[in-house]
Order: sequence, then C-alpha cells, then structure tokens
Amino acid sequence: MIYKEILDMVSDSAYNKFIHGLDYDGLKSTIVECATKIYIAQMQLEKEKLQEEYDDLCEGHDKLSYEWAKLKKENRELHKKYNELFEDFNKINSEPLLRKMTIAELKERGFLRNESK
Repeated sequence: MIYKEILDMVSDSAYNKFIHGLDYDGLKSTIVECATKIYIAQMQLEKEKLQEEYDDLCEGHDKLSYEWAKLKKENRELHKKYNELFEDFNKINSEPLLRKMTIAELKERGFLRNESK
C-alpha cells in the first residue's frame, strides 16, 4: 500500500469509531503518526523481502560462476589433450612406414604415450 492509502484507512477507521469523528485533541496527529509507523513497518518488511531475493540471486550467481570456471578449466584440459593427440597423429603420419610396427615399437619411438588408467 502507498502511504496515502494507509493514512486514509487509519483516518476512516478512526472517524467511524469515534462519536465526534476526528474532532478530538491530538487525534489527527496521532492518525498521521500511526499511518507513518504502519508505512515504515511495511517498508521494512519489503526491504527484508528484497534482501532475501538479492541474497538468493548472489548465491545463484556464485554457483553459476563456479560452474562456469569448472567448465572453462575442463575445456582447456580437453583442448590441450586434443592438441597432444593431433600432434601425435601428425608425427605418425609424417613418418614413412616401411613395415608395420608393433605397439611396443611405436611407444619406444615416441609415437604412443604410456597412459595408465
């Protein structure tokens, strides 16, 4: 609610509850004070709600940033592995083969890497 709606609500309630309406000493200033306190309380609740939403967004951003960093690292590692394999492929293709070599010979000459799993 906007402040005017709150003030009208408090004012109308006071007018309907008292015999002389709003013609009491200090009633008008009390109505304004009451409406102001309600408005401030409402704004405080709205602030807390927005803070929770902001915190959730920050947490989500942090998670996405972390996942993005992991994916970038994984991509770099895969790109590096791809380049190594491509280099090995080019090395093998540039070497003329006069006869079929065994896997041991290929490893010995550096065409295959010893990869342990």
